[in-house]
Amino acid sequence: MMNEIASLLFAIAGVSASFVAILGGCIATKLISINQERESYKNKLSEIHFKKLMFTEQRNMYKSSMDEADALYYIQENADAFVSGCELENIYDENEPHYIEFEILLPYWNKAKIYKEKFDDRIQKGKCTFNDLMIPIDLIEETAEDSFAFHFFAMYARWGFSEHFEEKEYKIRGEWYENAKQESLNANTQAMMLDIEEQRYEMDLKTLKKPQGMKLGLTIFVLFSTINIIVPLVFSTIPLSDKWSLIAIYCSIGMLALGLASTFLYLAQMLKWKE
Repeated sequence: MMNEIASLLFAIAGVSASFVAILGGCIATKLISINQERESYKNKLSEIHFKKLMFTEQRNMYKSSMDEADALYYIQENADAFVSGCELENIYDENEPHYIEFEILLPYWNKAKIYKEKFDDRIQKGKCTFNDLMIPIDLIEETAEDSFAFHFFAMYARWGFSEHFEEKEYKIRGEWYENAKQESLNANTQAMMLDIEEQRYEMDLKTLKKPQGMKLGLTIFVLFSTINIIVPLVFSTIPLSDKWSLIAIYCSIGMLALGLASTFLYLAQMLKWKE
């Protein structure tokens, strides 16, 4: 009798072990799939971040060039006030519409005043060598890394040596400016679109960090393994009376049925596709 009971309990444990292996395989497959999808999202986010950074730098480069041109254009429009040494806040009316903001213009205005002093100082000293644009060559060499300096000197020289030029006005804006404006808008649009895409991928990645159904699956896996494998094996090694042997068998069969039902319901849940 004991041998028959032990054999039955061993059989229940064996059947349970088979289903636990199936359940464990499904959970492992799901986790591997989630991990692969997560890595794919991380790679996509890295790619988006790189592209967004590239477009942002491109936009900033074009904007910097346009800000520089706008500042020079404003100084040229207000040449008399600039030459007379007026402070920018005394002539810039923030209530009026402008093509360049005060905060952006102010550093250029102050820098231009410094360059004006340098230019005037060279002229007063008298001993300078000029290039074709009537700019002191040593000034060009001194400010070689600042494109704003070169354009300011070229513009300022026309004011002081107008007899050397057919046109007193220095052409600051041109076709390049309109092209730069369009390219800046395009780069900004691309960066904004990538930002929206990046936010969507980040939300999806957060969802993958808490995969739906994994907690339930692991719970079923642990309970199934404990109740339907370990418990029957323990009962099979303990001498039991006929009454307790029947109770152990019925409990093991009942737990097996409950475990199988839970496993099938969980697997059915996993196979549902989201619309």
